[in-house]
Amino acid sequence: MDDSATYLICVQGCLEEIWADRFADMKIRMDLEDEQAAVSILQGRIRDQAELLGVLNGIYQMRMPILHM
Repeated sequence: MDDSATYLICVQGCLEEIWADRFADMKIRMDLEDEQAAVSILQGRIRDQAELLGVLNGIYQMRMPILHM
């Protein structure tokens, strides 16, 4: 629970890099392949379980469905 790890979280919708500070400074990029719904990809190092919970709560508060982690 106290070890850091690198996470890749894909959410449905458009999330701009401006939101990176809300998500533990994770890198944010868009995937707009094949004219499907936009997917935002968050990738970065999360220090511990508490920081991961903060990122997940931020996604939940923005009502963005998590596609996979």
